[in-house]
Amino acid sequence: MKSEANNLTLFLFEVDLYFLFNPWNKDDACALPSSEQISEYVMNEHGQIYLGSSDKPEQIPWYYGQFENAALLTALNLLDKAQLPAQSRVNPSVILRILSSRICSNPGTNSGVFPSTFNNSIMSGDVGYTSSSSILKQYQQRNYQTIQGGSGHNWQHAAVLCSLSRALGIPCRIVTVYNAAYRADDTEHNDVHWDTKQRPLKRLNSDFIWLEEEKRRIQLKKFVCF
Repeated sequence: MKSEANNLTLFLFEVDLYFLFNPWNKDDACALPSSEQISEYVMNEHGQIYLGSSDKPEQIPWYYGQFENAALLTALNLLDKAQLPAQSRVNPSVILRILSSRICSNPGTNSGVFPSTFNNSIMSGDVGYTSSSSILKQYQQRNYQTIQGGSGHNWQHAAVLCSLSRALGIPCRIVTVYNAAYRADDTEHNDVHWDTKQRPLKRLNSDFIWLEEEKRRIQLKKFVCF
């Protein structure tokens, strides 16, 4: 159906239409230079997530399921919960900030996919998860309320964010960072201060968190989406 008034045409559709980012279009904010990159960072539904340590890495298969109904609708639901206006949904940076902030709920709220990491234990049995879609379907079946059972692992958070990003046409991949150190104030800078005789200044370096395990070559890991 359509009606015309003041040189404008109104189209009425019986199905929902979704406008996504287009990495094939060179003028799109999410454009990628090659079809190989698009295939890997947008279209690929299967991948590997690396765990373990840098000396002994382990990998697990993961199904992202970005083309399933639950992935797209969850991404849009989280943006709606954040009350992101339509005119701001053309900026992938803004969208990714919102999605990443809502993977886990804020303490005392039901605002994210997983419960808050501050007041929930790790899921019992969650090592059995091999896909984002199984997590997102639970979230959808609960009418977009936080799933039950614990806050999950950080690699699961990264995998879900990757799926939501790809569902919107935003290229994304998971990178496992081994041997990472971070500051006590969470700014994640690796600044080391020395005096003029090349001696470390303990007073200025005291906010580093070096675990005893690190001294025994057990590495810290972070899971980052790019």
